[in-house]
Amino acid sequence: GRYAFYVLDDDFYRGSSTMLSLEEICSTSNIQKERSFPAGVYGVQNSPYREHFRLGVTYFREIGILPYLSRAFRASKPECMWSLEAEPFGLKPLTLAYLVFCSGLLVSLLMLSGECVCNRILNKGCVETQTLEQERKNSNDA
Repeated sequence: GRYAFYVLDDDFYRGSSTMLSLEEICSTSNIQKERSFPAGVYGVQNSPYREHFRLGVTYFREIGILPYLSRAFRASKPECMWSLEAEPFGLKPLTLAYLVFCSGLLVSLLMLSGECVCNRILNKGCVETQTLEQERKNSNDA
């Protein structure tokens, strides 16, 4: 992207419609700055209204008024139709990537076969040495 904004989401989406196009707004991503936490109502400890406030806030949460008010009065990111604006691309842009991948695969297979051949040659010499030592030992014992 070309821009970095450090603003409240509500203010950004209200003012960005005049400055940025819909594609630029849709390409923005939100980063959470603070952790959200549930808030409650504070009141005097021995107040007779404390229970009424608690029940009222619980009722608002249960019927969904608080999320509704948040959606109604806060601007949010517009819905973006990415499927309509997607540009198809063919094999031509990926040719270099596939070429590098295939050449790396071939080089690794050649190295593996070389290691296997070297391992067989070295192990063959070790086996011959061990058999000769065993034959000498057996002839000395007899």
